[in-house]
Amino acid sequence: MIQYFQHMTTQKIWELYADDINHFILGKVKNSTISDDLVQETFLKVHTKLQTLKDPNKLKS
Repeated sequence: MIQYFQHMTTQKIWELYADDINHFILGKVKNSTISDDLVQETFLKVHTKLQTLKDPNKLKS
């Protein structure tokens, strides 16, 4: 798993989790424009902080 994680990119993470994250956020805010903005902000944070993730098993959480 660690070796797999080392090759993860923001793009790959987007492909794996963007729909789930968008669905979760949309369920909370009930507004697709706001949800889209929050998903983008979430992935900006993922992109800037990915290298600091210590446990790749917690990526989805």
